[in-house]
Amino acid sequence: MNIVLQISQIVLPALAVLLISYYLVKKFLDHQAEQQQLNLKLKNQESVTPIRLQAYERLILLLERMQPAGILMRSNRPGISVLELQAAMLQQIRDEFEHNLSQQLYISLQAWEKVRNAREEMISLINTAATKVQPDVPAAELAQHVLSQSLEVDKLPIQEAIDFLKNEVRQNFF
Repeated sequence: MNIVLQISQIVLPALAVLLISYYLVKKFLDHQAEQQQLNLKLKNQESVTPIRLQAYERLILLLERMQPAGILMRSNRPGISVLELQAAMLQQIRDEFEHNLSQQLYISLQAWEKVRNAREEMISLINTAATKVQPDVPAAELAQHVLSQSLEVDKLPIQEAIDFLKNEVRQNFF
């Protein structure tokens, strides 16, 4: 019995020291791993943040370029038909949108949906206006219908999307 007591007097404190040492070393290593993860995240944010801000800028520019007045000014040329003007406006919207498709990686899903909806609504507005004019009238008639339809809406989906993007940037970056 005496030997068991002597062994337990040596083994139990050694076991306690071992367990405490293991716990402290594990806690230290976990803290180091967390610190490295945090440093990596911060370093990553430093390079990703400017790219994300640029994505928001580009999408706002896309939306601004889809505004009815702007797209009409860029598309309307003297002597073109209603169908040519309609096709030119739709092509500009498609080209601009396709050029900025990759920006969806850097914004929220809700923001991307707002951008897509704005594009679809603008295409719908142009097509609806085109159905209200005869194909043989001057393209200015279509331009007037597009502008008047856009003025009938309290807030165009394009403006809603711009406001949403601006708000998201304020919340996430400032």
